[in-house]
Amino acid sequence: MMLAFCGSLTFLMVLVTAVSTLVPPPENVTVSCNNLQTTVYWNYSELLRQPLFRLKITGDRSSWENSTKHHHFDLSPLMWNAKELDRYFVNITAIDETEESASQKSSIFTFNRYLTADVHCKLDFPAVNVSMKDMKVTVSFDNPYHLYTELKESSIRDDDKLFLYHVTYENTNHTFECQIEDKACRHPFTVLENKEKYCVSLEGNAMGNRVMFNRKGPICGYEDKTISLESFLLMLLPLIIIGIVAFVVFVTIRLCQRSMRKRNLSNFPKTLASILSNPHDKNIMDLQFEIIAHISGIEPVTPTSQSLLETSEEEEPTTSVGFSASPFSSGQVGEGLSDSRSQLRTELPVTSPVLPVTQTTVLLCGDDLMTLEDMHSTASGYDSQHIPPPEVEVEMSAGDVVVGYGPT
Repeated sequence: MMLAFCGSLTFLMVLVTAVSTLVPPPENVTVSCNNLQTTVYWNYSELLRQPLFRLKITGDRSSWENSTKHHHFDLSPLMWNAKELDRYFVNITAIDETEESASQKSSIFTFNRYLTADVHCKLDFPAVNVSMKDMKVTVSFDNPYHLYTELKESSIRDDDKLFLYHVTYENTNHTFECQIEDKACRHPFTVLENKEKYCVSLEGNAMGNRVMFNRKGPICGYEDKTISLESFLLMLLPLIIIGIVAFVVFVTIRLCQRSMRKRNLSNFPKTLASILSNPHDKNIMDLQFEIIAHISGIEPVTPTSQSLLETSEEEEPTTSVGFSASPFSSGQVGEGLSDSRSQLRTELPVTSPVLPVTQTTVLLCGDDLMTLEDMHSTASGYDSQHIPPPEVEVEMSAGDVVVGYGPT
């Protein structure tokens, strides 16, 4: 009886073991880190089956459970919403209705460079721009804390929100820091010689140097030959200063000249000072006289010469007089002519003999053309024609008789 019971129990145990092996476990469980996205993958041999896969993510200080029917699962939200930057591994079990397979474990992975793990995940370095100007190579890129929102919004402890990066140029390392307030990281360093192009490699760390970034490079740049605004202003500044100094000197000289002119003219009468200070104004002082014909000689009047003179006067055509542009008014010229006539009248007494002129003298006074005969005819001071006095023959000496004018 006892033997029969033991045989039945053994049969049941074998049967349970055989049934449990009917649900195969997942295969080739791997973890992939692609920048911020962390994904676990696995394979399943039974393609006709669609079991549910249960995942248990275990960390150094915490653990989670989740499930999916796919053959992959995104672990990124769990990783970056955690309070600690720990190590993790995943156990995956296939469940078919009430039956489940044996669990399969992934490799240990982490973003913390200081922890021991099978896989150390790294982030991608942002796009880098390299340029050279004035013997300085400048490296610039977007701040990862602004490029990756997961880093900026992370609540992981001991995160100093500082990005530290290293630039390698010709086996020389340069270390720079970028604060979280900076939207872009930009730092220059000096080079010793000119080259056709300048190539650098970069590495970086974040979250207190715990999260590593993949090495970037070599990234090459060329010399920037454009003139910056600052350089242009520095070149233009001396020209502006020179222009201002020249303008000040010119204004000072003009003011000094005007002051000296006023001081010198103060010694002259007001009328003369006004004339000299305004040389372009029209003034009577510019009255010009021009002699356009000269007297070649005079001779005493004889009856014969008197008749010839009268004949020549009758035959001589009237001369047309042209008027030249004059800067004076008719009133000013008239006053000048009145003074000339008065002076001529005093110098030619009525008792003086009339001498015939062989060539007429013509004076150009302003706009008026006058001859000596006109001046003689106006010497009496009358404007209207008057009756000449009777002619009187006067014997000056023996045999020398001249014709004169006066009372009989």
